[in-house]
Amino acid sequence: MRRLLAVIIMGCGLAHANCVVAEEQLLFIYGPECGACQRFMREVEINYSKTQEAQRLPIVRVTFDDWQARQHPLSQCAVNPVFGTPTFILLQACRETDRITGYATDELFWISHRRLMNRLD
Repeated sequence: MRRLLAVIIMGCGLAHANCVVAEEQLLFIYGPECGACQRFMREVEINYSKTQEAQRLPIVRVTFDDWQARQHPLSQCAVNPVFGTPTFILLQACRETDRITGYATDELFWISHRRLMNRLD
């Protein structure tokens, strides 16, 4: 079963160049003090895991500080620079396919999320 686990990282540590992410994920880069991030968590993320979309595209949270310091299991993925929070990055096989930058309302997030879902293989 292809989506058995949210993340499968085979034979690697945090800094190993041959890490392979086995499926699609929505990387959520956030700041603990970021108001838009907190609003997203209250309005969308709290119920996201209960949606059909989450079954296909699980959210993986990484703080902006950890992202910048490369202190996370996805540090070797091919991703364009991240300059602010919140940033949502569609990862497929450890490569950025698309992204959403910022958060204003749940409605706008879901519109952008549909675009991401349409990009999935």
